[in-house]
Amino acid sequence: MCRLSGLTLLFVVLGCESILEIELEHVDPEIVVTSVFTENIPWQVVIQRTIGIQEDSSHPSIIDHAAVTIEGSDGSFVELIHKGGGFYYGDTSLPQPGVMYTLKVEVEGYGSIEASDQIPSYVKPPDIRHFGSDKLSEVTLYDEAGAENYYAISMLSRNMDWMYFSVLNPELEDQIKRFALQDPFSPYVNRPDVSAVLIHDKPFDGKQFDLTLSKIFRENNLSTYASSVSKAYYDYYLSKIIQKNSENLSIVEPAPLRSNVHGGHGIFAGYSLYVDGVLTPKNIRNQIIGTYDLSDTQTQPVDSTIKSDEIEFTLHPDQSVTGFMKYSSQTGSVLVSLEGGFTITDHGLSTYLVQLHHDADTFFRNAELRISILGFSNPNISLSTNQEAIDRNGTRNSIARTFLKRDSSDDK
Repeated sequence: MCRLSGLTLLFVVLGCESILEIELEHVDPEIVVTSVFTENIPWQVVIQRTIGIQEDSSHPSIIDHAAVTIEGSDGSFVELIHKGGGFYYGDTSLPQPGVMYTLKVEVEGYGSIEASDQIPSYVKPPDIRHFGSDKLSEVTLYDEAGAENYYAISMLSRNMDWMYFSVLNPELEDQIKRFALQDPFSPYVNRPDVSAVLIHDKPFDGKQFDLTLSKIFRENNLSTYASSVSKAYYDYYLSKIIQKNSENLSIVEPAPLRSNVHGGHGIFAGYSLYVDGVLTPKNIRNQIIGTYDLSDTQTQPVDSTIKSDEIEFTLHPDQSVTGFMKYSSQTGSVLVSLEGGFTITDHGLSTYLVQLHHDADTFFRNAELRISILGFSNPNISLSTNQEAIDRNGTRNSIARTFLKRDSSDDK
């Protein structure tokens, strides 16, 4: 029998074998850009590429040789440097409200890649009130008339967990339904419990609007995040939430991510953040800077052949990372450098994460490290991740790792 290309399916029909050949259309890889920016925070852009269905999925998807520039309508210009793992960074000409910024990415072998956006400004900062006698909170928005305005609201507890709440305003019921699981066999939830909401101002254009939130748990030390976001930000993250809600529903149509990147995919979008409380992004960043050691590894099943790794890394103020990972292989001990950069993100309005970006092709390059605070009398930062791996016996394992920030007085 001749060798056939593409996918070959074997059917058994009435005792006869038939060969059906399906030719897969070749799809060229494309550049994916991820960057959200706000006032006076250094530029951070992650650049990757898509991987085709016929491609080896173990091949690195990072782009480490791009020319990345950002130009502002005010004449500002910055060229970003590659820190590692497709992460590009620039700490000059920091973003400012009201300036239209254009991102340009040049990668050999790809076409022109460009995106533009700006940081929207508040007409007046929102008023935020928490009612101690119950679980209600209120965020008063002062909306600009005659303009399309978009907002993102979330609440962070003192141990850096996002608080779940529901939105009580009947005017927003249709908007909030989109945050519920989109199961066609179940009625939409009118007031789903969410960790964040994205809303537009059509129901209250140009008016003062009191957004009423009902928290699941009572919390006295909340930090409330109220962002005025661009339309590109709103479209991308709303589509991301809808996609996540429908990803395990087989009969629901695919929910593609929205993008404002021309010549590629992804997001380049601005937002203006107002925080009521102590856990501002700057405060969180300052807390997590430091050296981390692997303090605990748990593997399920417990009799796995996967051994604990030795991992140590340091997060530096300039968004760089130094460190190493040591693990055992069939040929002996292997030492891998973790040198590169890192980002801190709320990952699409869900939870605060640290992501390392380095060039070593290891599981740890794509790890999402959840930020937590351990203890309240003597608090310490921990980063944790859960991943799956197949051991040498072919068993699929769940691996939970916890990294504890080293005390500055430690002599290690």
